[in-house]
Amino acid sequence: LQARGSINNVSLATGVGKATVSRLKKSFLSTLPNQASGRPRILSATALRRINRNVLTGDCKTGKAVYKQLQQEGVQISYRTTLN
Repeated sequence: LQARGSINNVSLATGVGKATVSRLKKSFLSTLPNQASGRPRILSATALRRINRNVLTGDCKTGKAVYKQLQQEGVQISYRTTLN
């Protein structure tokens, strides 16, 4: 757990139940920060603000233009995601 392993991975590696690993973590490693939950974001907040600014200034007029700009910047994103 100190090496940023998840409770599930530690439980599988040691053969001990998840509840036991969680209880031991709470007892002995209470200062250890929790892992971030949920799915990681594809675009950061700064990238979203930059896209918004480009649309408002007229640099990108369509979703296709936004998609092409993101591809040029090296962002791995689908066209459908840019439209959402």
